[in-house]
Amino acid sequence: MDQASGSPLERGQGCVLRVFRGFSSIYANLKARAGHICTPNMIAETPNPPYYAVIFTSLRTEGDNGYGAMADEMNELAKLQPGYLGIESARDGLGITVSYWRSLDDIKNWKANTRHLIAQKTGRDQWYEHYKVRICKVERDYGF
Repeated sequence: MDQASGSPLERGQGCVLRVFRGFSSIYANLKARAGHICTPNMIAETPNPPYYAVIFTSLRTEGDNGYGAMADEMNELAKLQPGYLGIESARDGLGITVSYWRSLDDIKNWKANTRHLIAQKTGRDQWYEHYKVRICKVERDYGF
């Protein structure tokens, strides 16, 4: 079917993304952010273990209040950090974002990034009703 009907699948930079009428800017943004970290299921491609996962689980407050722009900025900034391996994120009421890192020192450095510190404070003050961060060592992974 054609793009106007809202049903074609298009391959872009390792990700399969559905293109809907009126969402071309969202598609372009997703396609641009996809880079090397996406597979057709939007699952981060990680190296062989061990590596580390930061699991950020959150409940949002009402309204955007600048959240979307800051989230996009943090995703782009994280990609530039030494040791960054990828990210997976989903939100349907409860938000869960898992970022993957080479080492605990890389995670510590990301947490201390000046711009990230501003985002963290704004999150506590405005964007989140509640959140929890968990840091785990990935010792084994598998999939198909």
